[in-house]
Amino acid sequence: FLVFYFWNFSFHPLVNIILKCLMISAVYIMLIKKLQISKDINELLKKYLSIK
Repeated sequence: FLVFYFWNFSFHPLVNIILKCLMISAVYIMLIKKLQISKDINELLKKYLSIK
């Protein structure tokens, strides 16, 4: 969250919130996939996001 806190876009505030949410989610998913935290979570990622 702190990485994106100071990063402001020149869009409507609602669009800023959505963009930051998507970026945080993408970083979170990449970390979860890379660190292999849980077999169950990795199976869900494979099932819903088609990640190999």
